[in-house]
Amino acid sequence: MLCVHCLALLDRYFGKHLRNRHDAEDAAQHVLLKVLEVLPEYRPTAPFQTWLFTIARNHLIDRTRVQDRAEATDPEALRAMQETEVAIEAPALATQARMIRTLIAPLPKEQQRVLLLKYAHDLSPAQIATILGRTETSVRQLHKRARDALHEIIQAQSRG
Repeated sequence: MLCVHCLALLDRYFGKHLRNRHDAEDAAQHVLLKVLEVLPEYRPTAPFQTWLFTIARNHLIDRTRVQDRAEATDPEALRAMQETEVAIEAPALATQARMIRTLIAPLPKEQQRVLLLKYAHDLSPAQIATILGRTETSVRQLHKRARDALHEIIQAQSRG
């Protein structure tokens, strides 16, 4: 039962951060295996979900580093990846996810992560701080800056 719940959380997390559904499922499975591998080391000093998302975030960072290196050396790979990107989600959800990604794309990555963890995963600032390795105050500040920036983006779009 725990594995099913964890996999569902991870699928949702990676589904928000990775554009390709297949990559999101692969990442979720990889992290679930990692969690099961290090589960005996878990100490309940923080909520289990926070620990789980910390492992997921670290995997996402590692994955991004590898992709950045590959994209820097192989522009064809980037072009092919963009051309083959497919959304398997229901059309309305896929459209909504694309709109959200487009809306938050101009924001710095850390602000994007704070928004996704807060609203898509319903985590508290304390939990987000633990996952991102920041203080709760800095998470609250990132959240405020992200909201302010989104407000300006939306206002600019409605004017133009």
